[in-house]
Amino acid sequence: MEKAIVGITLGDASGIGPEIVAKLCVKGYFTQYFRPIMIGDVRVFEDGLRIIGAEYPHYVIKDVDEADWSKGQPVLDLGDQDPALVTMGKTSAYCGIGDVDQIVKACELCKEGKIVGFLYAPLHKGNMKDSGMKFESEGELMAHCFDVKGLYGEINVLENIQTVRVTSHIPLKNVSANLSKERILECIRLAYDTCKGSGIADIHTCRIFAIFDQVVAKITFFTFFSAFINGRCAKRTYLCTCSATDAAFRQQYLLIKTEK
Repeated sequence: MEKAIVGITLGDASGIGPEIVAKLCVKGYFTQYFRPIMIGDVRVFEDGLRIIGAEYPHYVIKDVDEADWSKGQPVLDLGDQDPALVTMGKTSAYCGIGDVDQIVKACELCKEGKIVGFLYAPLHKGNMKDSGMKFESEGELMAHCFDVKGLYGEINVLENIQTVRVTSHIPLKNVSANLSKERILECIRLAYDTCKGSGIADIHTCRIFAIFDQVVAKITFFTFFSAFINGRCAKRTYLCTCSATDAAFRQQYLLIKTEK
């Protein structure tokens, strides 16, 4: 059975994305799990290789159907980021154009069934906005590309622990005003549906509250939660809502413990 085809965007040309992608390519990380398609300007990928001082066989394609991994790494060249016009570490609307183009192209390939999904290297939201993007972040841009009408959000995964955000990409001072029972329940439903859609069958919902006393109590909370998921949740999947509150910090988290 052939491995799935997954897109990899190169990220902002003025940032660390291209070199991270290049390093993972050289180490053979991507090919362990899937057949990668690089999405972005091939010159930016080559610049990433130059930065890490490595070489890696690659070639340009104009369509995913042209990919042949026996020849090296296929790069779907968007041709929109000339390294001569990019200053590393400096913001620019020019680089933002490349960031947006990569996400839009990756979404198009998903909708066409050419890739099953994509990973994206670090972007620069400021650059993207300066380039004319009308959305708050890449999340909203992707929701627009996929014509998502209902609730959506980010799910972070580390082995068999997942986190789902109730709030995201807003200043901490605005978090409390954006929390409500309705919003938290919506996110719980989203997390539940996502787990089910991922093939996770056994989900038990519970709720945990923890009061953070600045930095020290944060450690206590995570120690407590670690004990919780390694003990009572050892044999099933738990969907947990965790709230942290004090005068200086207020945030909401949904954490999911799943079987491997």
